[in-house]
Amino acid sequence: MKRLWLVALILVPLGVVAQKKPSIDQLKKDLKKIEKKKDQAKDQLAEANKDIRDVRSEITKVDSRLEEADDIVEKTGEQLARAQVRQGELGRSLAEAQAQLAAKQSEVRRRLRAMYMRGQETTLSVLLGLANSGDIASRQFILDRIAKRDRKLFEEYIVAKYRIEADKREQDALVANIASMVQTQKSKQDELEKARADKIALMDSLKDRREDIERIVKEFDDDSQKIEDQLNERMRAAQKSGKSSPPVGDGRFGPPASGGSTSRFGMRFHPILKYNRMHNGIDFGGGYGAPVYATADGVVISTSRLGGYGNAIIIEHGRGLSSVYGHLSRIMVSSGATVRRGQRIGSIGSSGLSTGPHLHFEIRQNGRPVNPSSYL
Repeated sequence: MKRLWLVALILVPLGVVAQKKPSIDQLKKDLKKIEKKKDQAKDQLAEANKDIRDVRSEITKVDSRLEEADDIVEKTGEQLARAQVRQGELGRSLAEAQAQLAAKQSEVRRRLRAMYMRGQETTLSVLLGLANSGDIASRQFILDRIAKRDRKLFEEYIVAKYRIEADKREQDALVANIASMVQTQKSKQDELEKARADKIALMDSLKDRREDIERIVKEFDDDSQKIEDQLNERMRAAQKSGKSSPPVGDGRFGPPASGGSTSRFGMRFHPILKYNRMHNGIDFGGGYGAPVYATADGVVISTSRLGGYGNAIIIEHGRGLSSVYGHLSRIMVSSGATVRRGQRIGSIGSSGLSTGPHLHFEIRQNGRPVNPSSYL
C-alpha cells in the first residue's frame, strides 16, 4: 500500500483579499493548478480509502481465523483431557487384569498338574490349546467332560486373557490418538500465534493510513477555522468603523436550493474520508448547475475557492449571523454585493472534496457553525 504523499497540497485556499490584484491569465493558471492538485488529492484519498477497506477486510478474516483456531484448541484440549482420563482408567484396568490373569495362570497350572497326575493326558492336550481353539463344538465337548469347578476356572482364565488383549488394543489406539491430538493442538496454537502476529501487522498498517487521513481532516478543520476568522475579522472591522451590520430583513431564512436535504448537521461518517467527524452544515441535493439562492438578505463578504469547500460564498446577515455555500460550480455574485433572500447567487457543483453535485450549506453564529435547521 502506498503512503499518501500529499497533505499540505490538498486544501489550498485562495485568500479573500490579495495584496496585489493578479491578472485574469494568472488567475486562470492558478485555478488550473488548484484543480490539478484537487484531482490528485481525490485520487490519493480514494487509494487510501481502498487500502483501509482492504485492511479492514483482512482484519475481519484474521478475526475469523482466530475464533476458529481458538475453538479447535479448546475442543482439542477437552478431547485430550478425556483421552488422558481414559488412558489412566485403562492403565489401572490393565494392571488389574494382568494380576487376575497371573492368578488364574497359577491356578490353571496347579489344576493341570493334578489332572496330569491322574493320567488325563488326552484332556490335558486339548486344554493346552483351549485358549486358541476356534472349534466351538470341540471346546464344548471337552468342557462338558471337565468338572464344574474346573470349567469355571478355565472360563475365567480365557475371559481374563481376552480382556487383557482388548485393553491393550484400546490403549495402543488411545496412545496414537493422544499423540495426534497433541500435534493438532500444537499446530493450531502455532497458527493462532501467526494469526495474531498478522493482525498486529495489519492494525499497524491501518494506523499509519489513519494518520494520513487524520492529517487531511485537520486541513478541513483549518478551512472551517479560516471561515470563522474571516467572519470575526469582518465583525471587528465593522465595530471599529462604527458601521452597522447589514439588515436581516424579516428575520426568516429561506431554502438555499430547491432539492431536499441529503445530509444533516452533526456527527456523521464522511463519505470520502471514511471517518466519523462533525458535519458543520446541511447538504442539499441537486443536479449539476442547479440554482443556489441566498438564504436571507445580506452582504457578500467572500467569493473564493476555499480548500475542501471548493468554490464558496459567504454572506453576512447581521446580528452575528452568516451563511456559507460550498462546492459550487459557478459563483454569480461578487464580494461586497448586497443580496436579497431568494436571489440566485450561484450553481450547484462538486468542487472541493465532494462525492458528487450537491450544495453544502452552513449557518454560523459569531463565526461558529450552528444547526441550520433552527433557522430555515
